[in-house]
Amino acid sequence: MLGSLLFAALIQVPTPDQEFVPGTQYDPGIPTLEEVVGHDFGEEVTHPDDVVRYFEALADAAPDRTHLVRYAESWEGRPLIVMVVGSAERMTNLDAVKADLARLAAVRGLSDSEVDELIGRLPVVTALMHGVHGNEISSSGAAMAEAYHLLAAQNDPAVDAILNESLVIIDPVENPDGRARFVQHTTMSRARWPNEQSYSAEHDEPWPGGRVNHYLFDLNRDLFIQSQPETSGKVDVFLEFHPHVVADLHEMGGNSTYFFPPTAPPENPWYGERQIAQMELFGQANAEIFDERGFAYFNRDVYDLFYPGYVDMWPMNHGALGMTYEQASARALVLRKNDGDLLTYGDGVLHHFVAALKTAETAARNRQRILRDYYDFRREGIELGEDGPAEYVLHSAHDPSMAERLARMLVENGIDVREPTGPIQVEGRDLPARGTYIVPMDQPAHRFVRNLLDDHVQMDEGFVQRQIERRARREGDEIYDLTSWSQSLLWDVEVMIATDATGAAGPAVDGTRPPAPETMLPESVVGYLLPWGTAAAEAVVEALRDGIRVRAAGEAFTLGGRDYPVGT
Repeated sequence: MLGSLLFAALIQVPTPDQEFVPGTQYDPGIPTLEEVVGHDFGEEVTHPDDVVRYFEALADAAPDRTHLVRYAESWEGRPLIVMVVGSAERMTNLDAVKADLARLAAVRGLSDSEVDELIGRLPVVTALMHGVHGNEISSSGAAMAEAYHLLAAQNDPAVDAILNESLVIIDPVENPDGRARFVQHTTMSRARWPNEQSYSAEHDEPWPGGRVNHYLFDLNRDLFIQSQPETSGKVDVFLEFHPHVVADLHEMGGNSTYFFPPTAPPENPWYGERQIAQMELFGQANAEIFDERGFAYFNRDVYDLFYPGYVDMWPMNHGALGMTYEQASARALVLRKNDGDLLTYGDGVLHHFVAALKTAETAARNRQRILRDYYDFRREGIELGEDGPAEYVLHSAHDPSMAERLARMLVENGIDVREPTGPIQVEGRDLPARGTYIVPMDQPAHRFVRNLLDDHVQMDEGFVQRQIERRARREGDEIYDLTSWSQSLLWDVEVMIATDATGAAGPAVDGTRPPAPETMLPESVVGYLLPWGTAAAEAVVEALRDGIRVRAAGEAFTLGGRDYPVGT
């Protein structure tokens, strides 16, 4: 019996040998994770439903300093939430604070003195995002520890600075369906005690794994397309709170250590020099605390700054600072690494917690600089548009609904798009109002427009040449991920450049779907013809869902003097 107990003790999961913040005293009125869920931070991979339950308990315990927002629902019906944390005074006036944050972001209509006044008193908004890939598990564990520490820590100067100078937005589970899939796997495949060997069942996650959402989308590539509810809701939160610093917490291969910016090349040319300089500031702060705590890390390698559609890169398009943090993953409760070191889930939770809290503290202590850089980035967008070209004109003659969908997508990303007041002329062509939209270039999101609609986003020539040389030596390239994303090509919509304003920019396009027409269709003996196109495809899907029978023409035909294409 004694031998069995000793054996069990030997193979229990080691817990982190360091406190989250050494010497901190906590308010007993704020519940711990163990009190709500039954296990401690870093002790067990918490189910996403329990993560939400814990955040609800924190909000109930500290209603004066928190605001819980349910921003979306996953395909499997799970809530997606963010918790906003700030001082009691600021949270009491949260709506007014959000209105002033929107004024600063809008740029227009503000005098220099008004800008100075806003920057002098507004909080910097730091968004800490967790678990966009559901099997990157330690980030959500860190999210719960971050929220607890901000609400329960007593006499902590860093927490005082964070609450007084900033608002912190914590998204604990960006992909609850994927995380639930992983928790199911690790629960089923684990024996009585966790196995540290990489070949064990708990480390061999079956397809499709927890990385993706219910429909197997990678939610970290979906930010401007917004094809999934998890993503569109997240962008709505970004546009509501206008964060100035965004850190997205991930995991990578278990044999690595920890990554935080500065990033590897290449850099997207439409990001600002001030943002790059801020990365150095935050990188230095994180390096100092990691050195102090004895955590291994690296930067300026692997993870670049090019594709604008990641969770952390989307805010860069609006003038914020976005950063990816990557923790080596135990991908279970414990992993024996190739070098013999033992990596636990608790280690990952601790490392992410330390990086996230230092990020929030650094933002708070550099509040005015960050707000000024953010405002200047957006002001420069207007100035770039005033220098020309004046407008981008979207048009699709063969499928006007594609131009409409692209215009709506731009609006959903915080870009100003206008309906034309009538037919317009651009690049020597006469364009009808239908299927045509105008994007004014003198807007704060100018750089985002260029990033999305230009056919080509230039890469640093020196970097490109180095890749050519590496290929000649049969070496792998240094590109992390996506390198092309032109939305005009993707949507098959022409983007024409108006050097001077057309004078036809009318009302702003609403990002919501247009309402169904109120006019009833006339009665038909045989049926109705829908010429094939994007709008027709959407209508057919709705018809099939409502039980309406649909047939498709296998070849083109003419009826009543009108030509109908294949697929009608």
